[in-house]
Amino acid sequence: MKRRAFAVLFEFACRCAAGLVLAAPFTAAVAASGLGAFAEGDRLLFEPGGLLLVEVARASWLWLTPLANASLVTFAVLSVALTLPASLLWVTSADDTPATAPALFGRAVALVPSLLALAGLALLGQILAICLGVAGAGFFRSALESPVAGDRWALVPLGCAGLVALAFGVLRDVASAAVACGVPNARSGLRAALTALLGAPRALLTRWVAAAVAGLAVVAAVAGGVGIIDVGRPGSLRVVAVAVLHQSVVLALSVFRAGWFTAAARVVRGQLGAGSEARL
Repeated sequence: MKRRAFAVLFEFACRCAAGLVLAAPFTAAVAASGLGAFAEGDRLLFEPGGLLLVEVARASWLWLTPLANASLVTFAVLSVALTLPASLLWVTSADDTPATAPALFGRAVALVPSLLALAGLALLGQILAICLGVAGAGFFRSALESPVAGDRWALVPLGCAGLVALAFGVLRDVASAAVACGVPNARSGLRAALTALLGAPRALLTRWVAAAVAGLAVVAAVAGGVGIIDVGRPGSLRVVAVAVLHQSVVLALSVFRAGWFTAAARVVRGQLGAGSEARL
C-alpha cells in the first residue's frame, strides 16, 4: 500500500512538473503582453466576455504560432518521459512483492519500451478511428440534402469513432497490465489483453467505467467550484484556491488510475494463471 501511494504521488509530482514546463512559455507570453502594468494584472483575461483575452491573443499571434509548434515538441518529449512514472504505477499495482525503491525503479525502467510501444500503437489506432469518423461525418453531411438530417447522421460515425478510440485505450491499459504481470513484450501483452478481455469482459469494463465515471465526476465538481470562485473577481486567494482545486483533480485522477491499474492487473494475472493451468 505504501509503495502504491508513493507511485501515485510520484506520478502526480511528475505530471505537475510537466504542466509547469508546458505552461511556462505561455505564462511568459502573457507577462510580456503588458498586463502587469494594470493593477488587476492577468485577472483581466478572465473578465466576462473575454474581450481582453482575444485582444492579447490577436496582438501576440505572430509569435504564438511558433510557440505552439515548439510546445507540441515539448509535449511529445514530456509524454515519453511520463511513461516512467506510469510504469512505476503499473509495477506497484501488478506486484505486491516487497522490494526496495531502486529495485522498483529498475523494473519500471525495464517496462518502458513495451509500454511506449503499446501507447504508440494505441495512439495510431485512435487517430485512424477519429480520421475515419470525421470522414464519415463529412460524407453524410454532403450526401444528404437536408442539413439537419446530415448533421444527425454525422453523429453516428463520430460516436462510433469515439467508442473505437476508447476501446483502443482500454486494450492498451490491459496489455500494459499484462506486461507488468510478466509478459515478455508488447506483442505478447496484446495477445494476453485480448484473451483477458474475451475471458472477463464484464470485470474489466466495469472497473474501467467506474474509474472513468469517478474521474468525470471530480472534473465536473471542480469545474463548478472554479466557476463559483471566479478568478475574474478581486482577491488573490481566489487564484490560490483555483490552483489547489486544479491540482486536486490531477491527484484524484492519479488515484483513480492506480485503482484501475490494480484491478486490470488482478484480472489479467488471473487469466494468465488460468491459461497456464489449462496448458498443464
